[in-house]
Amino acid sequence: MMQREASAQLVTSFDPGSVPLPETTVDRALMQWSSLDRITQADALLIVADTDGARHVYDQQAIAALARG
Repeated sequence: MMQREASAQLVTSFDPGSVPLPETTVDRALMQWSSLDRITQADALLIVADTDGARHVYDQQAIAALARG
């Protein structure tokens, strides 16, 4: 199970020139995602770094499931 305080980054744009949102916790990234419009939510990815350094990428369905609790 993912730790809610793990390091996370919400990516909302696939434009190579865009600036990604800063790293934060999973909980804060989920709050950021919840405040986005539906179109942006659908394209967003959540990248979570485990304590062992592994990175996991979550798509819109997985982010929505995490946001529901």
